[in-house]
Amino acid sequence: MKINFCDETYEIHSSWDSFFTTEKIIHLRYLEHAIGTNFTPSAERVLRFSQMNLDKVRVVILGQDPYPQRGVATGRSFEVGDIKSWAELKRNASLVNMLKLLHKNYTGSDEIAPISKVRDDIDAGLFPILPPTELFSHFEEQGVLMLNAALTCEIDNSGSHAIAWKHFSQELLTFINQSRPGAKWFLWGKDAQEFCSFIPESQKLTSYHPRLNDQKDGAFLTENHFAKCPEINWVK
Repeated sequence: MKINFCDETYEIHSSWDSFFTTEKIIHLRYLEHAIGTNFTPSAERVLRFSQMNLDKVRVVILGQDPYPQRGVATGRSFEVGDIKSWAELKRNASLVNMLKLLHKNYTGSDEIAPISKVRDDIDAGLFPILPPTELFSHFEEQGVLMLNAALTCEIDNSGSHAIAWKHFSQELLTFINQSRPGAKWFLWGKDAQEFCSFIPESQKLTSYHPRLNDQKDGAFLTENHFAKCPEINWVK
């Protein structure tokens, strides 16, 4: 199946065919008008999820909406698209904390190391994590689907398209859950948890949002969802 969206043509994986009904395609035409032309990620990445084999999804990681800066969002939640090495990762607190937690798990440390120590261990070959240009593709190849609740936002205006995408995204997430009832869902932060209130408790892994750099009960760094999904090789 092929779908056009904002002048881009998508080759939809056959596992999504029953989701993209005539009604959904009409809804996408409405969304094209609703979001205009000043949006991120770029048009060829908005429906990126549809090119993944849904039948192989084992983990869903839900974000809120894309990074609003031009050229940063990739169509995958939490991925930072304008860096080529971990040394370039500076201000994206969520991905910094994800990297620190992956480092803790790989090294077997009892403590969360500062990002400077993580970078030193990468340089020394002690933490051989894939570079940021490869890591999220590595996740995806193992069945990790990384989605945002809103698939676009205006450039430099975070959250601006949340209402426009809400109905489409809720139906999308419901379809994923029905198609993959055994998948685990990483729901980080109140917004993700409320948006996915229909997911059975047995499938949810919840914490505060990863941008918060604390280790109290319920925090992202404490809950350590990566360690609770050993079926995924999170590093290399």
